[in-house]
Amino acid sequence: MAVAHERIAYIDLAKGFCILLVVVYHIMGYYVVESPVNTYGRMFRLPLYFFLSGVFFKTYGGFVDFLKRKTNKLLVPFAFWYLIGSVGMSMLLRYGFNRKLMGAKYFTLGPALTDFVMRDTFPNVAIWFLLCLFEVNILFYLIYKISNDCTKERTSVIVELSLLSGIIGLVLGGMHVNIPCFVDSALTALPFFSFGYLLNQNTDILRPNKYDRFNLIYVVSALGAVCAATYWFGPELNLRANEFNRSAALMLYPAGIIGTMAMVLLAKAIGHLPVVSYFGRYSIMILVTHIVLMQLWFYAIRPLHLPRMEAALLNIFLTLSSYFALIPLMRRLLPHVTAQKDLIKL
Repeated sequence: MAVAHERIAYIDLAKGFCILLVVVYHIMGYYVVESPVNTYGRMFRLPLYFFLSGVFFKTYGGFVDFLKRKTNKLLVPFAFWYLIGSVGMSMLLRYGFNRKLMGAKYFTLGPALTDFVMRDTFPNVAIWFLLCLFEVNILFYLIYKISNDCTKERTSVIVELSLLSGIIGLVLGGMHVNIPCFVDSALTALPFFSFGYLLNQNTDILRPNKYDRFNLIYVVSALGAVCAATYWFGPELNLRANEFNRSAALMLYPAGIIGTMAMVLLAKAIGHLPVVSYFGRYSIMILVTHIVLMQLWFYAIRPLHLPRMEAALLNIFLTLSSYFALIPLMRRLLPHVTAQKDLIKL
């Protein structure tokens, strides 16, 4: 019943949609430009990636094996790019470079090694997601093991504990209480990961089935509903900081799940788009480098004195185009810190 763990074309496309939404969000935000993509994608942009990660959850050979694999795929890239960001930011600021770089506030190398617990001093802001996703994996592994030891049906236990995690995360956000290392964000995000796992294990919706002919109808209806709700209720959401207004707290899981399923079924209906699917396959490479790359293009574009929207669109084009050269280069030179090869032997 479940989708197998081999590579699936439309999953790469869904990941491609996700990373494009992330890049557009960061570049538009850097130029302080309002974008419909950012406005209406905020409720499902990150839930989509947590969902896709949950689809392929596997316990492997036990917790030690699981921990090694997730360390290779998530913690090693996080640690490497965090260190690179810390050293690079320190050098730039030391030599008087513009302090407005994304995520930096008077940054120096010494505190950088421990200040990842503070959201306002986090270098290379996008890589927070790797640490958060690692924590989500660990939390879900514990929930999965607890469900095996319960007399109740496993699915019910997973649902109940996942919802409890989400509620705790939302309460912490409502109280403006941050747990170091984005643990509070992980608690809030865990239900999306669990949903991906449960949907894959208990339904055939991710496999070819007789209802696929209705996918596009659902996609249009679902995205329309999420966009309308976002327009009317104006949710403000920052999952990295685990901050949201009341509307976002109420809409987070319904809108996040509906929007996520819309993007997944859209990808399933299309199947493959060469460029977008390529970006999706190597989305982690784009995730860990696009912040620095967009900043470099920002300073290259600035002498043109373009209006902000035009400059932002040009930056998006140049940043994404750069990956046709960078992805092959990173595959060859940096495979262990971009989740292509294992650093820790299994």
